[in-house]
Order: sequence, then C-alpha cells, then structure tokens
Amino acid sequence: MTDDKLSPILGQLAASRHDEAGWEALYRELWPLIVATLTRRHGLPTVLADDLAQDVMIRLLKNARFERVSSLQFRAYVNDVCRSVAIDNRRKASRTRGEVPLTRQLSERLLASSPSSEVNAQLLLSGARNLGDFERTLLDKVLDGLPSNEIAEQMRVPVGTVHVWLHRLRKKLRQSLSGGL
Repeated sequence: MTDDKLSPILGQLAASRHDEAGWEALYRELWPLIVATLTRRHGLPTVLADDLAQDVMIRLLKNARFERVSSLQFRAYVNDVCRSVAIDNRRKASRTRGEVPLTRQLSERLLASSPSSEVNAQLLLSGARNLGDFERTLLDKVLDGLPSNEIAEQMRVPVGTVHVWLHRLRKKLRQSLSGGL
C-alpha cells in the first residue's frame, strides 16, 4: 500500500464518511496489510487473521477519523487497531473454561518442576487443567525460565501487559489449587 493510493481514499472518506466506493477502495487496499500485520507481527494463523481482519475493518468503520490525517498516521492507527484486536482475541481464548486435556509435554514439565513432592506436582497439574490455551502458553514460557521482558518481546506486547497476564495466571492457579485442597 502506497501513500499515493491511500491519500486519495482517505480524502474521499473525509469528505463523506458514508461513501461506499471509498470504503470499498479502503477495504481493497487495507485487507492485505491487516492480514499480514496479524499474521507476521502478532503471530496469528492466517485463517484466524482473515476472521479478525473483519473485526479490524468494523472498528475502523465505527471509530476512524479521516479529517486532516496523513496516510502515515492512518497506517499507525490501523496497526494499533490490529494489536488491540489480536490482544482481545488472546484474552477471549484464555477465558476458555472447563476440562481441556493438557498437552503431554506440559504435563511432564509440570511434574518435573516440582520433584520434591509428588502431591504438590499433582495439585499444580490439576490447577493447570482449568487454564485456557493462551494461559497454558504463558505458563509454558514461564516454565522455560523466560523473564517477563523476553515474553513481552516474543509476544510483541508491552512488559506491563505481560506482568498483568502473569498476575492473573498466578491468581487463577491459586484459586484453582485452593479449590482442590
């Protein structure tokens, strides 16, 4: 997407927000950028990125301001919306509840992380069964011994966000374990 293609489209939408031809042109220009951003920058599978690209376009339709916005500023705004949609998707995935089978590798690592007490290892394992896929991924990174700044770098989110996620993960494990005692 080049500035010479995006600038006239933004001007068209600044003149009339309800211009269907303008939205169609913006859609054609942005769709590949949005899908590429979600897959490459946020590490989402292409199939999921296609679905989430629709959410990005809907947010742009509802919230975008086109008056006096350069194409560079608009691209930065699109990247922010992509990031927000990707984070929302991760949060939604982490809220999955219920008995989801643990992967064998994570089960073995949880048992190995607490060799001093088989009972404690089994409690930790039972607590991890109530975690969603995203929380398990986060737990796996913690078990790898990665510090929060490296986790943030890998997941392309701020370190503070990782701290919040880790706090919530520990809280969820505590709640799960206190219910199992």
